[in-house]
Amino acid sequence: MYDVEIASGTKVFDVKVDANKGWMISSAEDKVDRDDGHDKQY
Repeated sequence: MYDVEIASGTKVFDVKVDANKGWMISSAEDKVDRDDGHDKQY
């Protein structure tokens, strides 16, 4: 499984992708204030 962050405008989405089939398993909007170590503001 791959964990991917996708930015679209001012929103960031956490997406999980099946590594074998390339199918999206889940997607959820990531809140920038969530301190998960992956969010970066430029």
